[in-house]
Amino acid sequence: DDNGDNIYEVQVTADDQKGGTDSQDISVTITDVANTLSGTTTSDTTDGDTSSIEALNVDKGSDGQISLREAIIAANNTLGKDTISFDLAASDSNHLYYADDGVAGQVSTGFVTTTTEALDSNILGIDPDYQYSWYSIKPSASLPQITDAVIIDGYSQSGSQANTNAYPAVSNAVLKIELDGSLSGGGDALYFLGGDSTLTGVVINSFVSPLRLDNSNGYTIQGNYIGTDVSGTLDPGNTSWGMWIRNSASNQIGGTDPGDRNLVSANSNGGIIVVGGPTSNNIIEGNYVGVDVTGTTTLGNGTWGGITISSGANHNTIGGTAAGAGNLIGGGSWRGIGLLVASDNTI
Repeated sequence: DDNGDNIYEVQVTADDQKGGTDSQDISVTITDVANTLSGTTTSDTTDGDTSSIEALNVDKGSDGQISLREAIIAANNTLGKDTISFDLAASDSNHLYYADDGVAGQVSTGFVTTTTEALDSNILGIDPDYQYSWYSIKPSASLPQITDAVIIDGYSQSGSQANTNAYPAVSNAVLKIELDGSLSGGGDALYFLGGDSTLTGVVINSFVSPLRLDNSNGYTIQGNYIGTDVSGTLDPGNTSWGMWIRNSASNQIGGTDPGDRNLVSANSNGGIIVVGGPTSNNIIEGNYVGVDVTGTTTLGNGTWGGITISSGANHNTIGGTAAGAGNLIGGGSWRGIGLLVASDNTI
């Protein structure tokens, strides 16, 4: 398939076992449906063929790249569970790092600098308090709602790693993919409507609503930073809730493995809200809420505090007795955990 158009040149040879052979070249068109693609640019472009993942992989548009916006649209238009991974080049214009601010124990937003180095260890002048670069995707408006099952895997970007340190040791996670909503005009980041989806290894900040799970079931949200910067120590925040779970059941938020831990802090309305009568059998465990990545400094979560279960949500579980199931919650302006018009939930 030299041209990437699903037309394969095949040579068929027949042998009659009596010394006679005959060969013929034929063209075969094969309809195969790809379910995997990689985001290759931080730009917010839509110049490729997004009618399906297969089409986008063939026709990426004039830039020859795949943006996250294009990937979401193509995944929505492709039946079945799809995977969006990341393969961003070191030369990308939004490949960033914290330059040394000269102050021990912190990084500073005023020292964010671009780099083209492929290896973080080769970046001269990188801040010793966070020695990793990252890629910042800055949508110009809300990203498309996600209407089909999908896996969005931020840890697929080279240099990323999930946390392996159990509490109380400081996380050693390295998240390389940031969604920064500062240019979105008050937009939303990831709004899931398709069910049966996974989000892992992504930092989301500076949006109105960073993450919604709505009117569909079966989500897995693990290993993300919602509201903080990539270092997990600064608080750019989000305007609304860090995570909004409405009319959505049987979701796994965090987990007992250290790599499952979500950091949900610095969100103006509150950390996590679970709301609506159909919202049941959700498990929220092993997360850091309202604190920084170390678990020792509070960043808060606005008006409603840490985790709220409300408006008829039932049979949900916060924490647990297994090792690693407890949530570390702090810094809320009102409450750590709130139950409002909710029944049969377990804390």
